[in-house]
Amino acid sequence: MVDGSPMPEVNQLVTVRDLSGKELPTRIEDLSGSVLVVPRPVDGESGIGLRPEGLTVMWPADRGVMSLPVKLNERRSDNNLDIWELSITGPASRQQRRAFVRVPVSAGVALAFVAERPIDPTPDVADISGWLVDLSEAAACVSVPTARYEDLKPNAKLQATFTIGDDSYDLPARVSDSAPVREADDRTELVVHFEIPESEAARLRRMLFAQQVRLRDLNGR
Repeated sequence: MVDGSPMPEVNQLVTVRDLSGKELPTRIEDLSGSVLVVPRPVDGESGIGLRPEGLTVMWPADRGVMSLPVKLNERRSDNNLDIWELSITGPASRQQRRAFVRVPVSAGVALAFVAERPIDPTPDVADISGWLVDLSEAAACVSVPTARYEDLKPNAKLQATFTIGDDSYDLPARVSDSAPVREADDRTELVVHFEIPESEAARLRRMLFAQQVRLRDLNGR
């Protein structure tokens, strides 16, 4: 173990990232000295074709994400569980979230228009019922009826309400000023950016890490 360096805990949900930027969700099975043991991510395909050097283990922290450099030392089966043994190659560091992990989700979302300032009247526009396509701690891709898309002006102020699993969210947001992600006759996908404190971003981050692991389990465990 690197002296004084923060470490993930056993059963901590983590992501293994390779040099190409591919992110593989898993969890900490065991931690001993400078070695981490994790269940093989389903997307890891037993590590075939994966360069063992230059890997990073990431896990959520209070003010960002912790990043720990590791090397894939061994792939083996232990009690019918395929595992990777990762050796720590340097100290952990805290990463500011310049790039946010986007996780596919499928859940309804209500978009309510709100006033720009407390003294302004609430916009006289009916709420929009949409569908979440993917989600990060900073933004969401939302599918809405194309007929309502014109109501979502760039930078319009919203309140986005949705529930994923046992977690409910009611988040202030703004419509992105970028072009729609995808347009069709009946549905249009666009991005809304959250305007939330770090405490709420951390709650989203923990849920998204857990969601990544659930998706991994559904895809192969």
